[in-house]
Amino acid sequence: MAYTKIKAVKNHLQRCLDYTSNPEKTESGQVLQNILAYAQNGDKTEHQLFVTGFHCDPANACEVMLRTKKRWGKDGENHVLAYHVIQSFAPGEVTPQQAHEIGCEFVRRAFAGRYEATVSTHLNTGTLHNHVVFNSVSFVDGRMFRNDFRGYFQGIRAVSDQICRERGLSVIAPERRGKAYAECKAEKEGAPTVRSMIRADVDKALARAISWETFVAGLRKMGYSVRYGPNVKYATLRHKTGSRNIRLKSLGEGYDEASIRELLARRARGEEVKLPRAANGDMAETAEQQQRPGTAIKAGRRFHRGRLHGTLPVLPHPKITGFMALYYRYVYLLGKTRQRRTSRRCCFLLREDFQKFDRYMVQFKYVWEYRIQTQEDLDAARAAAESEHDALAEQRKRLYRKKSAAKKAGDTHGAAALSDEITALSAEIRARRREVMICGWIADDAARLRAQLTEAERAEWQEQERQQKKTNKQRGYAR
Repeated sequence: MAYTKIKAVKNHLQRCLDYTSNPEKTESGQVLQNILAYAQNGDKTEHQLFVTGFHCDPANACEVMLRTKKRWGKDGENHVLAYHVIQSFAPGEVTPQQAHEIGCEFVRRAFAGRYEATVSTHLNTGTLHNHVVFNSVSFVDGRMFRNDFRGYFQGIRAVSDQICRERGLSVIAPERRGKAYAECKAEKEGAPTVRSMIRADVDKALARAISWETFVAGLRKMGYSVRYGPNVKYATLRHKTGSRNIRLKSLGEGYDEASIRELLARRARGEEVKLPRAANGDMAETAEQQQRPGTAIKAGRRFHRGRLHGTLPVLPHPKITGFMALYYRYVYLLGKTRQRRTSRRCCFLLREDFQKFDRYMVQFKYVWEYRIQTQEDLDAARAAAESEHDALAEQRKRLYRKKSAAKKAGDTHGAAALSDEITALSAEIRARRREVMICGWIADDAARLRAQLTEAERAEWQEQERQQKKTNKQRGYAR
C-alpha cells in the first residue's frame, strides 16, 4: 500500500531583488538545495545507496533544475521552484530495495519523460518512504507542471496505485465521497453547513412521510423545489433562497432516492424501519423514556424534569414584518368585519373584499407557510415556482413523445405506465402554476391592502374614540 502526497516548493517573495541580481545565491536556489539535501540525507538513506537521479546527477540536481528554468525563462519571482512528492509504504509490506524500485518506476512513468527528478528512499523510520523531488519546469518544452486535483488523482496517485497493483501490494480505496474544505472545517468547528441544514429539513420531512409523494410535498412546504422522475438521473432539491440544486445522494448514506423510496415502501407495509440520522434519533422515544415519564434520554445523557420556583426571563420573539404582518392583520380584520364585530364605517370600507375573503386566505396561508416578508422573498418564491414549473413541463413533453412512440410500437402496457406518470406530472405542474398565480396576486394586492388596512384601522380607532366619549358623557350625567 503506497500513500502519496505532494507539496510545492516556493520562493520567498521578499528576496526577489536578490534573486534577479544574483541567481546563484538566491534563497530560491538555497530552498531547493535544502529540499534536495534533506531528501538525499546520507544518515537516512544508508550513505546514498538508495538515491537515484533522472536526467540529472543527484549531487548537482539543484544546479541542473535552476539552469532549466533560466533557459526557458521560468525563473520569475512567482514561479514554483519544484514539487516534493512523498510515497509511503505500509510497515513490513516492502523491502528497502523494493521501495526504491517502486519509487524509480513511479518517476519513470510520471515525470522522467519531461522533468529532472531525484528519488531517495528513507530507511530511518519504521515506515519506508520515498522522497521524489522533480523540477516544476519541463526540460522538453519549458511548460510548468500543473498541480491540481485532476493531475494528482488521475496522474500521481493513479500511477502509484497501478504500480502497487502490478506488484501485488494493497491500494487505499476511498470509502466515501470526499468533502469540500469549507464543509470539513465547519463540521470540526460545530458550525452549520448548507448540507447539514438541508439534511435536517429532509429528516423532518422523512419522519412525517408515509410515501414518496408525501415526502416531496413536505419538502415543498418548507420552500424546496424537488426534481425527480424517469428522465432525471439524480433527484435534486433546492431551497427558494438557494443558488443551485443539491443532489439527495450527496447528503450522505441512505439519502439517495432509491434508499428513501425503499424505506417508505417498507414503512407502508408496516415494517419497522430505521430512519437516517436525526429523523430516527432525536424524534423517536426510547422504551425507557416511555416507562419513566420523569426521565428523558438523548444522545447518551440523562435529563430529569424539575419544578422552577420563580419567573423565567422573557425571550425576545422575532418581529413579523412585511407581507406576513400585512396579511395577518388584514385577514383578521376582514374576518371580524364579516362577523359584524366592527363599526359600520369599517364594514362599508371592506364590503368589496368580502367576496374575496377566500382569495386573501390563500395568500395569507402562502406567505406564512413560506415565511415571505419582503419583496425579495416573494420574487425568490415566484422564480423557484416558475423554474420548477418549466422543468416539469419539459419533462412532461419528453414523456408525451415516449408515449407516442410506445403507441406506435404497440406497447400498450408501457403507454399506460407513461400515462400515469404524465397525470402525476400534470398535477404537480398545476400546483406550481397556482403558486405562480398566488405570487402574482400578492404582488398586485399588497399596495391596495396596505391602504385599505390603514383606512379601516383609522375608522375603527375613530369609532372607539367616539364610543369612549359617549360613555364618558353618560357617566358624567349619571354623577
